[in-house]
Amino acid sequence: MTVNAENLPHDVLCIIFEYYAESDHPSEPLEALLLVCRSWSNAALNHRILWSTFDIEIDIANDPVYWTSCVERRLARCSVDTLIDVEMETSYAMKINKSPPFREACERLLLALTGDSGEIARRWRRFLPNDAFMLSCPN
Repeated sequence: MTVNAENLPHDVLCIIFEYYAESDHPSEPLEALLLVCRSWSNAALNHRILWSTFDIEIDIANDPVYWTSCVERRLARCSVDTLIDVEMETSYAMKINKSPPFREACERLLLALTGDSGEIARRWRRFLPNDAFMLSCPN
């Protein structure tokens, strides 16, 4: 018996999506799931946890820019009452990169995660930044 990707049960798709989400990175964006086929795209778009869970890793200077666009785009796929989980980690900031462009990019990322008036931060269920990320943030 051959199983077609379009015929997988929804709960199996969700397990696949969540497994793939663990490797979410600029080189392997979560949005790639939307390109598999129409049924996967629909199932992924309806699986809110995919779009409200952010395991942000900053490895290079441009990563905050990538993650800022992801946060904005992905939160638009959730309802305004969806709780948000954020984990932020960096090895790049261990170099304590204080360059203005990097710091500004980190500030924009934090603003995307909090909202202009804190409206997004009120939805956080979990927010776990590592110390290195906090050292790279604006004071």
